Amino acid sequence: MKDKLFDNIPRIPDSEFHQRITVFKKKMSESNIDLAVAYSMNYIDPSSVRYLCDYYPVNENAAIIIPLEGDPVLCSGQASHAWSKHTLRDRG
Repeated sequence: MKDKLFDNIPRIPDSEFHQRITVFKKKMSESNIDLAVAYSMNYIDPSSVRYLCDYYPVNENAAIIIPLEGDPVLCSGQASHAWSKHTLRDRG
């Protein structure tokens, strides 16, 4: 039922989020940066984290830690744990 409800709403493909992380890591490498952190303030300004993995915190702040080598790590509060697992898009 849930999938049919959203069938007609445009959605950014999951591959786009993987590509964003890949491009971000390339820029990190070119700048000799080993680790980057993007931070978002709840629903007031979710842009940084949402752009990279489509997660937007509702009642808490969030961050995504992006190491040059390895997988990104999403950081959210305990109240948003289940929501973050549901919305996280870059699963590479």
